[in-house]
Amino acid sequence: MDLLQLHWKNIVCFVQKCIIYSMPILLSACASSAIQKPDEEQVSNQQSEASSSEQQEQVEPLPLTPELIYYILTAEIAGQRGEMGTAVDLYHQASTMTESPSVASRSAQIAIFTRDQQRVNRSLERWIEVDPTDADVYILQAPFLMLQGDYDGVVKAVDTALELAPSMAHDYLTRISDNLSELVQPDQALTILQQIQLYQDNDPEALFAYGRLAAFFKKHELALPAIEATLEQQPDREDAL
Repeated sequence: MDLLQLHWKNIVCFVQKCIIYSMPILLSACASSAIQKPDEEQVSNQQSEASSSEQQEQVEPLPLTPELIYYILTAEIAGQRGEMGTAVDLYHQASTMTESPSVASRSAQIAIFTRDQQRVNRSLERWIEVDPTDADVYILQAPFLMLQGDYDGVVKAVDTALELAPSMAHDYLTRISDNLSELVQPDQALTILQQIQLYQDNDPEALFAYGRLAAFFKKHELALPAIEATLEQQPDREDAL
C-alpha cells in the first residue's frame, strides 16, 4: 500500500469515527450557546440522552467520496467551534449525497440544537426518507410537531412508531406522555393519547400512559378508570398498583 492509499484509508476511518464519537463535543459547544426556552430545552435534553446511547452503535459502511468527506469533516469542525447553523447545513448537504441513515440521523441530531424549526423539520424529513422503518425518528419528531401545534401529526407519528416497534410501546408512550405534559395543554394532551391507535385498541400500555398523564394533570376522575382497566388486563403490574 503506497502513502496515498494509506492516507486515504486513514481519512475514511477518521470520518466514520467522527460520526460515532464527536457528539459530546457538539453538545459542549451547544452548552455555551444562548439559553434555550423551557420547551426547547426539554426536547434537546431528551435528544442528548438518545444520542449518547447511539454513540455505542457501529455506523454502517459509507460510500465515502472526497466531496462527502469534505462536507462531513467541515461540519464536524464547525460544530466543535460552536457554529451549529453551519454544521447542520453542511451535514444536511452531506445527507443528500448518500442514502446513509447514519449521516441523516447525525444531521437531525445536530439540527435540534440550532433551535431552528425549519432546519429540524428538513433534517427529520430527510432521515425518514432514507430510513422510513426507524421507529425512533417518529418519536423524535413528535415533540417538534407538538411545538407547531400539529396534533394530528403527533398522533400519526406515534402510531407509525408503535406499528414499527410494538415492543417499545412502554418506552415510547412514556416519552410521549412526558413531552405532552411539558408542551401541550392538559385537555389537548389527553385527547392526543385517546386518539392513538393502541388506546383505541384498549392496549394496557396505552391505557396506563393515559392514566399516568391524567393523574399528573390531577384529573383523577379520568386516571382511575384507566388504571383499573390496565389492572384488569395486567393484575400483577406493579407500577399501576
